[in-house]
Amino acid sequence: MWLIALIMAPFIIWADIKLFKFFYRCIFRDEEDFNNSLKYSIRPDIFSLFRGEYFKDYFAELKLGIFIMLCIGTIALEVVILNALL
Repeated sequence: MWLIALIMAPFIIWADIKLFKFFYRCIFRDEEDFNNSLKYSIRPDIFSLFRGEYFKDYFAELKLGIFIMLCIGTIALEVVILNALL
């Protein structure tokens, strides 16, 4: 059974990369939007509040969190399905 999983692994990884790119394109407008989400995630919220960018910070962090959770959820779902099949 592990042989089947090893044979399927490259195809699953390829499909994951394609799916993660799809998630990226659906959530972020461009690379700058993604970089802003990273910047706002690192910056403490109190700084954004004083600069008047709190809601921009909040939604940027939310988009990044959704993207990460979709990626982690995809991998977790694949592990559950593969364990059920094998």
